[in-house]
Amino acid sequence: MNGSVLLLLPMILPFIFGLIIGFQKEEKQRNILVFIAMAVEAALVWYLCSGEMQTFVLWRISDRLALVYKTDGLARFFACLISTIWLIAAVFSMEYMKHEHKPARFFMFYTFSLAALMSLCFSENMMTMYLSYEFMTILTAPLVIHTGTPEATRAGLKYLGYSFFGAGLGLMGFFFLNTYCRTTIFMPGGTLDMAMVAGHENLLLVVFFLMALGFGCKAGMFPLHAWLPTAHPVAPSPASAVLSGIITKGGIIAIIRVTYYLFGVDFLRGTWAQTALLVLSIVTIFMGSMLAYKEKLLKKRLENLDGRRSCTLECRLADVQLSLAEYDRAEKTLEELTARWPQREAPWMLCLRLAAALRDGEAIQKTLRQIEEKEVYLSAKGREIVRFWQGKQQ
Repeated sequence: MNGSVLLLLPMILPFIFGLIIGFQKEEKQRNILVFIAMAVEAALVWYLCSGEMQTFVLWRISDRLALVYKTDGLARFFACLISTIWLIAAVFSMEYMKHEHKPARFFMFYTFSLAALMSLCFSENMMTMYLSYEFMTILTAPLVIHTGTPEATRAGLKYLGYSFFGAGLGLMGFFFLNTYCRTTIFMPGGTLDMAMVAGHENLLLVVFFLMALGFGCKAGMFPLHAWLPTAHPVAPSPASAVLSGIITKGGIIAIIRVTYYLFGVDFLRGTWAQTALLVLSIVTIFMGSMLAYKEKLLKKRLENLDGRRSCTLECRLADVQLSLAEYDRAEKTLEELTARWPQREAPWMLCLRLAAALRDGEAIQKTLRQIEEKEVYLSAKGREIVRFWQGKQQ
């Protein structure tokens, strides 16, 4: 090892905090730990990025195969952006996860994912970036399948399948670049050895296009975008927020590195590969916008734009309907809620409230049985409410 060991801390600290958070059962203490972890990480990243450029060599096999981190301009921009947004999203997550089951597990992988993203941002070469990219996929998958429903499991497998396929295209490109580049260290302007490239220009353009297509999968670029509308709706809203707002940017970072720091703009300018990438980008933007535009309801427009429906918003709707004594409408809303999010606490608490308002003892008993059968995670307040109604029934 050599270089500034401080550069390794943004990757190590989230793992340490994540392990502690994962075994913390008390909600208040866990939330405090999550906030401290995110705040310390953001402060550390901003400190590292505000000083001189630093490099840290973690492990070196050869000149082309090494795990190295560096705080260049691109790394500083994305690292500061991601760490700040991750902190803000964590604050929102604390309130939201009160109504979710297994919040400790969620926050553990939420913190782990930040470590993978920091590793991706600070990667100095292709090998480090590829390994960080794969770790990012593995560590964010539990956020997608967190609810544990069959739908979430299928979405998680789809997310992994698309992500691994895209990363495989990137790995294939790495093998070629290892031959045709002077070095696989990211350098502005590219590192292609033009003497070796001569006569193989079309081959390298195909390699670039496939790499951009593969890394573009994570960014939701057409045609490898199908995992997005499947994964986002089933994930908890905080996970969906970072998936669409941050994780997709991991693919953007990889595309920028490959385009500007390995191939170079001089090699790509005016080629069919450049045109094809621009066309796919435009198609992606246009297609998403049109899918949203054709919907008449604002809520469905938002589903197409960010790929998720908020259980919290639906619960608030049911709460308003109950407050206005619109019991028929509330019943229909709650039927949809419990079908879509069967393991979340808030819909079932509203079901008990509806049954109590209707003075329907059988409905209360049925709801209590369903809460037990579906193994709904209950907060301290939720357990108190359930015990109250169980005592009433006895």
